[in-house]
Amino acid sequence: MGAEPDWRQVLNPETVRGLMSNTHTEFEFNDGQWHRGFYDDSGSAELRHWGGRMERTWFVTEDAKVCYRSVTQSCFRLYVNPRFARDLLIEADDGQRSRVLFINKERSISARNFNRPAPGSISHPSAQEIASELSDPATSLPHLDLLLDYRGFGGSQEGADDARGTTLSLRPVLSYDVEDHVRFALRPLLPIVLEQDIAENGGGTRSADIDLADLSVDGLVIRRWPSGLELGAGVAGRLPTATDNALGLDQWLLGPAVLVALHRPWGTLGLRLSQQLDVAGDGDRDTELTLGEYFYALNLGKGWQLASEPVFSYDHRAASGDEWSLPVGVGLWKTVEWRDRPWRMGIEYWHYVEQLDTFGPEFQIRLRLTPVLPRRIGGLPL
Repeated sequence: MGAEPDWRQVLNPETVRGLMSNTHTEFEFNDGQWHRGFYDDSGSAELRHWGGRMERTWFVTEDAKVCYRSVTQSCFRLYVNPRFARDLLIEADDGQRSRVLFINKERSISARNFNRPAPGSISHPSAQEIASELSDPATSLPHLDLLLDYRGFGGSQEGADDARGTTLSLRPVLSYDVEDHVRFALRPLLPIVLEQDIAENGGGTRSADIDLADLSVDGLVIRRWPSGLELGAGVAGRLPTATDNALGLDQWLLGPAVLVALHRPWGTLGLRLSQQLDVAGDGDRDTELTLGEYFYALNLGKGWQLASEPVFSYDHRAASGDEWSLPVGVGLWKTVEWRDRPWRMGIEYWHYVEQLDTFGPEFQIRLRLTPVLPRRIGGLPL
């Protein structure tokens, strides 16, 4: 410890374990932000901030360090001072010390006017922890995906090889606790077409500028097991919000949706599927679509992820050769903390290994920006 000779490290592992077991942590920082957490006696822990919860495990080493692990691992030592019988001092492996903490009879560790600690400390998640949490389909962090997609088209239709399109999509992702290890996740998606070459029925293409496409939405109840396996079931649909008939179906679609995913410290893998049928709207045609999204996010460290979320579809009523649209995607995402709020940014490239023979995308470049949202906006809960 250098200076401050009155502080002595707690060297008995059992004493340290007793101090941390079933203990609440609560920190108020100089900027008014709060971090809360809980360390139970089974070795599980969670850190609460930005309206979400990031899970950790913790253990005590033979040399009496407390170590917590999620995507990465960090350790700290506990010090006591005989002059302050109920106070503690925490020192991380990198030498960073927290302010003096107070343990009261309700077994809570609290501090006010706390200097903001380094990411990955006892009271602050690391960038990789936040990135991993945002990649979880059952994430507790409310966020907004801003997705800018540029597509190049091809096909047998005249002018298809020169067709291009740019779309900005807004996708808020909100989730709510149902019970322990069960969450309800809601994901509406509204595409705004900035520029789009559209295939004409009689041949050739025309351009559309600044239009809405159909709004899609899915709502799933997702259960998570300690192994990281996640299974979800719910409904998905599509609403006829397109302002140009060629950009939508002019139908209401509805059907079941399912999800299977694996969320582990190394990353996340998963698949979403829905089967949607027309239930109202234009009755001149029958629509039956199988829609899906496979996704992966592999943690590389320091908030970086090798990740992508390609979307595919199968039209059961389409002409031969126009049923499948299937891309293979690769991308790089980075999560940072800016102005006391997490942001994720990324770029992806999708190559379509199956496309509509007549007119369909051949490649797609996606730019994404994802801010974590406050749990309340204008006093209203999200």
